[in-house]
Amino acid sequence: MSFRGKYRLGEEVVIGVLCLNASGVPTVPDDNPVAKIWDINGNKVFNKKIPVQDRYAQTGYFQANIYLGGAYAVGLYSVTYSYSTGGQAFVGIDEDNFEIVAGGDVDGITESLYFYHRPQADYVLQQLNSGKIKKRRNPRF
Repeated sequence: MSFRGKYRLGEEVVIGVLCLNASGVPTVPDDNPVAKIWDINGNKVFNKKIPVQDRYAQTGYFQANIYLGGAYAVGLYSVTYSYSTGGQAFVGIDEDNFEIVAGGDVDGITESLYFYHRPQADYVLQQLNSGKIKKRRNPRF
C-alpha cells in the first residue's frame, strides 16, 4: 500500500498498479486490472478498468489519471486494484490511498485569468481546464 498524495478538487490523481504473478514477477494479467475508489464511509465512487501505461517500458504496469470532480469531497480515499494471471490461477490485489484537502473547484483548475475594472465593480474571468469560463465579481487578492 502506498500513499498517492494530497490533492484538491478539480485536480487529477494518478493511480496505478504493477501486476505480478504468483512468483512475484511482473506479468501481463488476463485482463486489465479493475480499480475501485472508496471514500472514508465505504461508498464506492469509481469502478473501472485501467489501461496499460507503456507495455514496452514496464511489463504489467497499468495507470490512469482520475479527475477529482463532483463525485468527490474533502477526505481520505482508498483505491483497490484486482487482477488475475495465468487463466485465473492467481488473483492479485493491491491497495493505495490519497487525500483530498480543502480548496480547489470541482469545475477544474484555473488555466488563465484576466482582471478588468468597470465603474460598478472589478471582475476576474477564469478559464478552467474543464473548458468552462467563470466570471467572478470583486475578487480579493
